[in-house]
Amino acid sequence: MDTTPEHVEQPMPVPNDQPSIQSLVRADLELREQVGIARYGTSLQPFNGRDAVRDAYEEAMDLTLYLRQVMEERDQRHLPQHGSDVEEWIRRARNRHEAESPEWNALADLLDDYEHRTGAGTPLDVRIFGEHGQVGI
Repeated sequence: MDTTPEHVEQPMPVPNDQPSIQSLVRADLELREQVGIARYGTSLQPFNGRDAVRDAYEEAMDLTLYLRQVMEERDQRHLPQHGSDVEEWIRRARNRHEAESPEWNALADLLDDYEHRTGAGTPLDVRIFGEHGQVGI
């Protein structure tokens, strides 16, 4: 059985106070019709002289690209960035303590880990193992 994140069973949806996706899609479809009328002078109708399969295929390719973009961006959201607010926050927190104190050392280790991940492109939620065992989270 494949247990990669893409193939793990998902939990049942949790009801909440957000609008239904169906109502959002209906509103999007209405807006899309208005955009089509403004752009093409008519809403989408059958027998309009266009190849609907080709249009749909090209739109599906665009959708695939957008989905891959979202996946790539989602998967990289935990990548540390050099000079980020997080890195600066750790540095400021470390510098509020006396040098070589236990607090300073702990924050210095955290900053070293963050900077190592920045250089290596290692996400924050991935464990790092060195020659002496676990190094990072």
